[in-house]
Amino acid sequence: MGVSAPANAYERIVSTTGNASAVIAQLGLSDKLVAVDTTSTTPAEIMDVLPKIGYRRALSAEGILSMNPDLLILAPDAGPPNVIEQLNASNLNTITIADEKSLDGVIKDIELVAKTLKAEKAAQPMIEKIRADEQTIKKTQQSYDRKPKVAFFMDVLPRLLKASNRFRWNLWPARTSMSLLSPPTAVMPKTKP
Repeated sequence: MGVSAPANAYERIVSTTGNASAVIAQLGLSDKLVAVDTTSTTPAEIMDVLPKIGYRRALSAEGILSMNPDLLILAPDAGPPNVIEQLNASNLNTITIADEKSLDGVIKDIELVAKTLKAEKAAQPMIEKIRADEQTIKKTQQSYDRKPKVAFFMDVLPRLLKASNRFRWNLWPARTSMSLLSPPTAVMPKTKP
């Protein structure tokens, strides 16, 4: 699996992951998306009108290939495995995001998508905003009298990308999750022992 065509040739992208779809939209390249999976929900005004290829773990090679894509973006858990084998055998250009549940993981996925689409410059403000928010949150965390151990968060990536507010629950270690939210005080107010 690998990207071999020049990025400017990618005019028909199929994304099997909501994170990559949201990044593509934030990069201003949503017009290149020809179909997305059902986890691609934000921004709603873009994703709601695109054809759906099914859920990322229940894909159909025929459905994807019928969209005549020149690039397929896969989630690491995309499947079923026999469908991924069929797609690989079709010689379709593919990339697989890592989908790591960490701030660095989110940034790596943004960088991979941006590099593949030759949109690194457009991705820089996104990455800089995420890093600036991380520093703000770290400073806020240092002022806590008692450190949180676990926290629930909704819509982590869409908030980062200023997308819509479709609900997704995530349970991550607080030190990782806190670095993804803005503003931090809205979720983890300062508490006294």
